[in-house]
Amino acid sequence: MRNLFLSALLLQSLSLGAYAQSAPQADLRADADSSGPQWRVLTDARSRNTRVQFFGKDQVLLYEEDVPEKWIRQNKRNQRRLNKLLAAITAHQLVITRLKTEEMPAEPVRAAQPLTTEMHEGEVIKASYQFHVTINSAGKVRLAVNNPESLRYKIEIADYRDKIVYQEFTSHEQYRRYFDVSPVIGDTAKVILTIDEKRFVYNIRREQRGSAYTVDPVIAKR
Repeated sequence: MRNLFLSALLLQSLSLGAYAQSAPQADLRADADSSGPQWRVLTDARSRNTRVQFFGKDQVLLYEEDVPEKWIRQNKRNQRRLNKLLAAITAHQLVITRLKTEEMPAEPVRAAQPLTTEMHEGEVIKASYQFHVTINSAGKVRLAVNNPESLRYKIEIADYRDKIVYQEFTSHEQYRRYFDVSPVIGDTAKVILTIDEKRFVYNIRREQRGSAYTVDPVIAKR
């Protein structure tokens, strides 16, 4: 599942510069047909953040990553690397654009009371971090993580035998990612998040009738 290692590829491939006293603000786009695959790099000096986005046909967002406290130099070398990353993402099809897509639910609202934990279906809210997992009928999992304290966490996907088929370590403050679990063998899979010496397990089930998928309520383990 090489298509799942794009975050590391992005950071390793591009020439990232640290913010100067007056950080640049730029919107860098691929010179391509607006209806075809393209990438976009937006640097916002106010939020001190650079957002890199890759789009498929008809402006379907395939991959997005925020790079805090960094900006990407606007040169031909980086443009060539972005073009290569776009080709790799489009080829592996993190989101299958030919299928009918469904709107994702609204982002969960952070709990008002600090230092409390609330469990909901597909959702974990804690004072220091927040997870939200959803899946559509095509088996596309959307993982959203808010991690304001930049805690290091691990993301794993396991098949029905509990065999790990994907693993990633990161400490991003904001993480948004699509995973295609439809090729995973069997009718069940797991998304496992490990942070702050705690494990949060999301059991994913493929319904016997039809091809619908569901995410069971999260299970917290130590």
